[in-house]
Amino acid sequence: MGFLYFLAGVDRDLIEKSSRIDRIWAAQIGVSLIFTYVFVAAITFFSLNYFLGATVVVVAVALVVAGIVTLFDRALMISDWLNIGLIDELAQHVRNRPLRQKIATLPYGRVIKVFLRVAVSLVIALTLSLLAEAALFGPTLRASLERDNFAANADYRAAMADKENELRAAIAAQAAIVADIDKRLDPLALAPVEPMSLATAAEKARLEDLRGAENSAKERMAALEEANRTLRRDIHAEKTGASVDKKYTGRPGCNPGSRCDIYKLDLSENEIELQSVTAALERHRADQAALVEALERRADSRLPSELQVAEFRARRDAAAGRVRALEQSLAADLAAKEAELRASGVHVPLGDDPIARVHQLSVIKADPKIGPTIAALSLAVRLFIAFLEVAPVIAKIFFSPASAYAIWLRQEIAHAQSEARMMTLATMKKASGREEEVAQLVHELNLRRAGRLKRRHDADAPPRRDATGEGAA
Repeated sequence: MGFLYFLAGVDRDLIEKSSRIDRIWAAQIGVSLIFTYVFVAAITFFSLNYFLGATVVVVAVALVVAGIVTLFDRALMISDWLNIGLIDELAQHVRNRPLRQKIATLPYGRVIKVFLRVAVSLVIALTLSLLAEAALFGPTLRASLERDNFAANADYRAAMADKENELRAAIAAQAAIVADIDKRLDPLALAPVEPMSLATAAEKARLEDLRGAENSAKERMAALEEANRTLRRDIHAEKTGASVDKKYTGRPGCNPGSRCDIYKLDLSENEIELQSVTAALERHRADQAALVEALERRADSRLPSELQVAEFRARRDAAAGRVRALEQSLAADLAAKEAELRASGVHVPLGDDPIARVHQLSVIKADPKIGPTIAALSLAVRLFIAFLEVAPVIAKIFFSPASAYAIWLRQEIAHAQSEARMMTLATMKKASGREEEVAQLVHELNLRRAGRLKRRHDADAPPRRDATGEGAA
């Protein structure tokens, strides 16, 4: 109980000799101050944690704020012991008195003091509730702030998108160069090409015609050569007069007009035709060779030279290096652009501090869709937090029972004030040389101190209990 008396700010000696209800009330005040401290610390931690971040700092601030508020409430409760029973006093004051006299004789000073204390407590409670609202409605407020911030940063996002597209277009251009060179340097592309695969339809038809003419010439040459061999045999048989066959005449010689002479004429014609066919065959072969050579040159022209391949590889490596450099610098370039936009004021930072949240809360309350719901919930939160913080002070100021401790306390203060005044007066008289009056004042002061010591000694003894269990006042 001693610890609760200490928290309640009561004089332990005086409370022990007071009534039982005084001791219960003092203990209740101590407990309520503990609850107030815990509640204010929790509310402060909850209200500040979302933007301070550092848990140690938030805990320290919450404990300090809770301590200040609790000590202030404690001071109000201590001072209220001197004003206890104000409601009863006001009721007795206005009872059975004329209206004008009631108004004229009211203890306005005490009334103003009490309500000023309550007003200060309400201000503290409403301040805590406002900060708590900013944290309690955090997800809704955060979403609303992000929507507004997203709309405000339309120019920033467009500028960043343009910059990123520009950088990625540069990367794509270099990558296209790499892909084109890779296609040219592909092993299949570098493999020899069948010349005929490059021939056009007309060239293929021409080549087929030449081959057909060549075959026809060969067949005609073979036929002429066979006919010439037969004619030579016939001429020889006629010249020698051999009659190996019935078609021969059997007369030797090759006179004009003879069959031998006819054979010679036929042979001469065949020789001439054979020369013509041979020349045509050579022309057909030459034309075929020229066409095939042209196709081969065309196939060869499609293959790059070693120098060209080396040049392509160098260009490809350079383009690939630029792609890597651009990709590696992409993040840094975007960060530099972002810093530039932030410095120029194009980027609007997201404000999520208490000021921004409180302002956004007022904006949401004005929303016709969810505003009434938020306003009602906000009022309920404020009233609830205010009640929990102010309730102990209100209970102490307006609902304190009649107290013997308050009487003891007033007497103690009155005695102390009287002794202080006597000491001051004795000092003044001593300074003016009035020794006899000083001695008398000192004697009276000693008597009063002895009386106080005796009362303290009586307070240390167990209090007497009456039938109701209350101590004698």
